[in-house]
Amino acid sequence: MTPARYPEHPAPEPYSQFDPQEYLEEYYAQLSEENVFLLDFYHEIYGRLPAGLSVLELGGGPTIYQLLSASRCAREIVFTDFLEVNRREIQRWLEGAPGVFDWGQYIQRVAGLEKDLDVDALAARLRACIQRVGPCDLTRKNPLDPDVQTGFDVVSSAFCLEAVTQDPEDFIGFLRRISALLKPGGSLVAVLVRDSDAYKVGRHFFPACPLNEATLAAALQGNGYRHVRIQTVETSRLHGYTGIMAVVAEKE
Repeated sequence: MTPARYPEHPAPEPYSQFDPQEYLEEYYAQLSEENVFLLDFYHEIYGRLPAGLSVLELGGGPTIYQLLSASRCAREIVFTDFLEVNRREIQRWLEGAPGVFDWGQYIQRVAGLEKDLDVDALAARLRACIQRVGPCDLTRKNPLDPDVQTGFDVVSSAFCLEAVTQDPEDFIGFLRRISALLKPGGSLVAVLVRDSDAYKVGRHFFPACPLNEATLAAALQGNGYRHVRIQTVETSRLHGYTGIMAVVAEKE
């Protein structure tokens, strides 16, 4: 597999250079075809899960769209990210701070999918579900350290698992650590970029682990997951990848 490369691709940079506002404007300012694909995926997945779930958002970045449908069946959502700037952005949204990124078009889309649920009610539902915002680090044996909570019904991860390393062996280690956080039979719900070794945010590039549908499925099936289902939407190569893969898998 040859990773997609942006023209004159520089070396990936450390996440100390990551700007959440730049990321949000570049990827989420418009409800693009790719973003509609993601919202529809989450709506379909969480529409099949029972109510009363404990959900861990692992490496959620500065975004909340991936949890709109999750709040339909979650009794609690624990939101985590490695970067303090991203956790601060989530806190600002929870508090309704002035100038916070406007997720209105995403909320409206999901409210429509739920048969014209009131937009304000959906936003309030998600705010009520997110009971804690804290740090995570996938390079640690316990990614939630010092928190020791395990036994989650769902671990959700949006563009994080493949964005910490370029090494496939590291990626496999991440899958095992996530499995330890899930209860038996629990679900991993994740979205990842395809065929990339780095993705673009503004003038910066950050690392990505080269994956495609076959290598992702093999990694999951070989490391304690079953019933793997992957959906893909094609994208341009301008951001350093060829598509977005949306996957749901069950812990054995």
